[in-house]
Parts: sequence; C-alpha cells; structure tokens
Amino acid sequence: LVAAAWEYFGGLLKGVPTLILTDDQLLDPDLLLSALIRHRVTRLFASPPILSGLIVAQKQHTETTSLRIVTSSAEPMPPSLPSRWRQCFPDVPLWNFYGATECASNAAVYATSEADDGSKAVPVGRPIDNVKIYVLNAQLER
Repeated sequence: LVAAAWEYFGGLLKGVPTLILTDDQLLDPDLLLSALIRHRVTRLFASPPILSGLIVAQKQHTETTSLRIVTSSAEPMPPSLPSRWRQCFPDVPLWNFYGATECASNAAVYATSEADDGSKAVPVGRPIDNVKIYVLNAQLER
C-alpha cells in the first residue's frame, strides 16, 4: 500500500500532473505507448513485463516519447532488459528499485546503465539514505 500511495500521490503532492492509466492501457503496450506520447509523460514507474511490452511497441512506431526517467520494481528485472531498453530508449535512464514487501517501499536503487550486458542478474543496487541491507543465510546470519 505504501508504494502504491507513493506512485499515485507522490507527484500530485508536489504539484506534478499525474497520469493514472486504465487497465486497458496497462495491458496493451500500444495503448500504453500512445498514452505516454499523447500526454507527454516524462517519468514512468512500471514493472519489468510492462517495460518489455513498451520496448516491443516502440520498435513498431516512429513517434517517440517524452520520457526522461523510468523506474522499475515489483519483481526481479530480467538481465536482458537494461540492454534492450538502452537500444530502444537510449536517452532514457532506467533505474532498478528494490524493496521487499516487508519494508513497504523501495530500499535500494541501481542505475541500469552500469549493468554488464553479460550478467546473470541485474543488481539491486545500493541502499537509499538511512537504510541498511544485509545478505543473510537460512539461519539469518551474515
């Protein structure tokens, strides 16, 4: 709920116009791309599957978006996504956000422009301010 509240109201609380997409726009990459172009969206927060669909849709269109930054979370980012994103949207940074459900928000961020195209996983990045991240074994030991 915290992440959803941030996604819906974060921009509005700062006076930034916010586009709330319909279910159809989220499920149809072509409709999503059209909405992003029509409304000149500059910032997008979306899960990896939605971004993958957006890449496919953009390859079939000549008109480009106004996107300036894209952040992704909700599930692990496929290792191929950063490279495919850079090929399709070379001027739009893609950030991988990480946060477990238990922490109710994002705890780490990673700029995927740093991703090694041959890696087996996209890093979760570094902790945000005032957050510590520990990698523990099954016994909850470091």
